[in-house]
Amino acid sequence: MYFKGMVMEVKETYALVMKEDGTIAKILNKPGLEIGQKIFFTEEDIVESRSLEKKEENPQKRIMAFIAAAAAVVLMMIPLLKGVSPMAKGYAMITFDINPSLSIKIDKNQTIVKAEGLNEDGKALDLDELKGKTLAEGSGILRNTILNKSDITNKDSVIVGFTFLNSKEDMEFEDKIKDVLNNNFQNFKVMYLKGNKDDLKIAEEKGVSLGKYEAMLKLDDDVLEEKLEQLSVPELVELLKEYSNTPYLNEEMKEEIQDELEDKIEDSNDKDDDSDDKDEVDDADDADDDASEQDD
Repeated sequence: MYFKGMVMEVKETYALVMKEDGTIAKILNKPGLEIGQKIFFTEEDIVESRSLEKKEENPQKRIMAFIAAAAAVVLMMIPLLKGVSPMAKGYAMITFDINPSLSIKIDKNQTIVKAEGLNEDGKALDLDELKGKTLAEGSGILRNTILNKSDITNKDSVIVGFTFLNSKEDMEFEDKIKDVLNNNFQNFKVMYLKGNKDDLKIAEEKGVSLGKYEAMLKLDDDVLEEKLEQLSVPELVELLKEYSNTPYLNEEMKEEIQDELEDKIEDSNDKDDDSDDKDEVDDADDADDDASEQDD
């Protein structure tokens, strides 16, 4: 059985891939895998799978969460030494998926008002130092952390999720954000995926970053194996080109696409032959009519 997915994390011996049903599969790593790459793989490639849905918290965790929330209310009354008010209003949310997965909330001045890890690798990072810094400063620190930490194996690609936290679109602000991130991650392959508040809410409910959720939506619109018959010849050629160098697109899948392409070409040739035969019959009929007219 074949699966289609998008690479989300790449480790030394394995990679995490988001399948079209929203589950994450751990597959054996192969040379050439990159974050954001769309691949085909089989059950034999999977090490394990897990759901992206949030697990129900146990009562003890809920109590601890309540205590933490109460403590946060108290802390909100204490001025922060870094000069950022804890009540600072977030204007936009940015998520980063590298190997660590994290989110950064910024205000309208591009100041980071909140930063948190979204997976185990992200929570292991010291993100408190990002608060109060500009996005340019904070993303620069993040880039340097990635390059300097030996346990982070992916150092050349990142999925960026972006959304405004209100209903207003601010293209000038968004363009500035893109410029900052492209400048700081200029040696990275950056996949930029934009969502909205509703997408962010669903992503949080699923326990994934906005970038990963938008990637999952993007997968839903992609060409699936069972839709090959609906593609035209040019589309099949492009599909074959796109996935010809994918590590997990094995020979059987390539043959399926090639077979469908050959069928399309054969059907096209048959139609041309039928058309030629019809033209020959028409020419013969015309010749008979001309001969009859001469006899008359």
